Amino acid sequence: MRRKPNNYGTIKKLSGNRLRPFVACKPGKLNREKCRYDQEVIGYYETWEEANDALSTWNRTRGSKTNYSFRELYADWSAKMFPKLSKSTADCYRSAWNHLEPIHERKVKDIRSGHIQDIIDGLSQTLSHSSLHKIKVLFGLLESYAMQFDIIEKNYAEFVELPPAVQKEKEIFSDEQVDIIRKAAENDFMWSRVIMILIDTGWRISELLDLKCEDYNPAALTMIGGKKTENGKNRIVPVQLHIKPYLDEHFLHNGPRLICKKTENGWERITPDYFRKFCFKPTLDALGIHQSDGSDFTPHAARHTFASRAKKAGMDPLVLKKIIGHSPKADVTEKVYIHIDEDQLRDGMDLLDKIG
Repeated sequence: MRRKPNNYGTIKKLSGNRLRPFVACKPGKLNREKCRYDQEVIGYYETWEEANDALSTWNRTRGSKTNYSFRELYADWSAKMFPKLSKSTADCYRSAWNHLEPIHERKVKDIRSGHIQDIIDGLSQTLSHSSLHKIKVLFGLLESYAMQFDIIEKNYAEFVELPPAVQKEKEIFSDEQVDIIRKAAENDFMWSRVIMILIDTGWRISELLDLKCEDYNPAALTMIGGKKTENGKNRIVPVQLHIKPYLDEHFLHNGPRLICKKTENGWERITPDYFRKFCFKPTLDALGIHQSDGSDFTPHAARHTFASRAKKAGMDPLVLKKIIGHSPKADVTEKVYIHIDEDQLRDGMDLLDKIG
């Protein structure tokens, strides 16, 4: 028998008539629940020499990572993972990594949950719950990566606790701000007309920008579209008369979508991200419209504004849910036996005219 060094792994020959009878295994790990040592298989091979080469290669790779610093582990992991991720996701991980700076130079094998907990606790007053969660997620991914190479035996991220999430109420446009946007729209100021369409229809920005010209019926004063949920798809949204000219204007462009941007190559689609950065924000900045704490509104605030104004005007809750594409979440009578027709949707939308 060819004996291997301690903690090196083993090569076994399986019984029976097999094409690859030699199996290379990593060192055994104690399974406390089953009171035994479990060995993870590296691979199956035709000859002892092939299995030995595989085990030697694994040990060389393992040895090169055993003393990795956290920075070296992140560099290794990110080089493999980032090409598979979207730019926005990779950027989120880069941001989370920067917050882990206090342990960048620590040996991975010496890092415990307490080190990350101290970082999380120290940042809890300045970062959102979402940002703290991303830090924990990144730490967990790096710990899992380290476990693949037997640098550590457990993922310490699972012991890190986040502070309770504080649900911040979504701020909506005030009546005064809506009036400012409406007057700007009447004067065709920047992108105020599209913002007014959002406020007076309740579309999500992605839904509005996804609508095609044929989804708008100028004669019937309706739009049909939507996505995200079964209740949100293919829903009818009545059009108020004061925004009809704005929709007609875009309808006549006959672009690839109802709402487009003019370029030197003609009319082109607008992505939600482009709209937020180069249409929505610059327009509100120019109008001096911000949230009460001075921060920027997002396009989704228009959807919340629509729902709040509809409720204030006395719109039937079921009608409102139909228009904005939410589940009725009511009893079986509402779900099955009460059907909302287009006239009821129109009557509900007309209520908004009463509050200006």
